[in-house]
Amino acid sequence: MTILFEIKKHYELQKVTWKEKDHLVDTDCGVKQIRVWKDRALLDWHVRWRDEVGKNSLAVADRMIRTAEGKPWVVMENEYLTLHDYVEGTHERSGHEKRWGLLIGNMLQAGLELQGEFSSVTKEDHYSFDTCLAAIHKLSKEYNELVSVKNSLPEANKRLNLAMELKKASSHVPLPLFDSDTHMNNGGQIFNILFYRGSDDYPEHGYRPLRSLLTEWLKECGPYSLRKLLTCINEHFSLEREQGYLLLAEILTPWELQDCVDQLKNEELAHIVSYVESFEQDWDFNRILLHCFTDWMDDKRKRVAL
Repeated sequence: MTILFEIKKHYELQKVTWKEKDHLVDTDCGVKQIRVWKDRALLDWHVRWRDEVGKNSLAVADRMIRTAEGKPWVVMENEYLTLHDYVEGTHERSGHEKRWGLLIGNMLQAGLELQGEFSSVTKEDHYSFDTCLAAIHKLSKEYNELVSVKNSLPEANKRLNLAMELKKASSHVPLPLFDSDTHMNNGGQIFNILFYRGSDDYPEHGYRPLRSLLTEWLKECGPYSLRKLLTCINEHFSLEREQGYLLLAEILTPWELQDCVDQLKNEELAHIVSYVESFEQDWDFNRILLHCFTDWMDDKRKRVAL
């Protein structure tokens, strides 16, 4: 009863009952989501990030509801409790590129503005081609099913070298922080508003989460819709110059290979076949994503030249 009591007290609510224990509560102001935090620095990031993203009226994040005293959290022993509006279901994607572009553009802008202050809160995942190479050569001696993975190595190496060149050329450019657990299914809808359910995870420094989101969009909505989305993002956060090249570098980095190697640590044959099939699909989709993004950038340059 402690959590319910604290919520009722600090948010001055008349009714608070569990709808889904430790996750959702029913209140006289509707269903609310609760989150419990242990890391104050991480919490500070999520409060600021959500507030910055939600400064418009058409696409907002699930910011922390303020207590009766105007605070974004309730202190509970060595933890912090936050309360959020909750929306079930998901927002449509195709045909709503403007709204999603506004949201993603605001996410990127907020992440860029806050990256200096919160750079110590990030989680990093460094790419190691040598590690992938060693693992694949070792596994391919035992399993014939890895032929397609092994055949991808020359192209993966070429992509990685191009990515490193782009990053080196833009090494003076700050990268935005981005919610590492970013997915299209996190977007809900209240009337005509895109309501985004943020995570409680550590942000990532750079464009890998956005790359994953763009891949999701491509798979569901197709290349034409993806190009429209990129144009709509660009209206709120420029992807035409250095930031665009840094995103291109992330798309070039062969993360599909590292993801496959991580999965192949489970060496049961049935799983290996499944992982290889998944890798082949991811590899093909990333080629399409790369083609779409470079075409989009080329088109933007041509328009500027005209």
